[in-house]
Amino acid sequence: MAVTVGELKGYWKKVADAVSSNSIAVGKKTVGTNQVALYAGSANLSGRRRIRLRCVGNDAVYVGTSGVTTSTGYPILPGEEKIFDISAAVTLYGISSSNQTVHIIEEA
Repeated sequence: MAVTVGELKGYWKKVADAVSSNSIAVGKKTVGTNQVALYAGSANLSGRRRIRLRCVGNDAVYVGTSGVTTSTGYPILPGEEKIFDISAAVTLYGISSSNQTVHIIEEA
């Protein structure tokens, strides 16, 4: 399997970003037809500066602030990972049209 220079740069940036973090929290949530707060532990990671979300189900997950819907949320398609540079003061919520698993990494 061939790997492009661009893919390698992207991979090493992710490694460097993770290493530069003071702490991380890793977890997963099941997102369904009712909005769910997206954080790795029992609350947003203190001092969080970034959150990574990966949808591993077979349907899109939509993210946004409280009150998010499948019409108003930002879509994360199956197999996609999205990175949001947001502090712990902001809670992201997810919703989907069926139960989906979202893997979460929070970095502080």
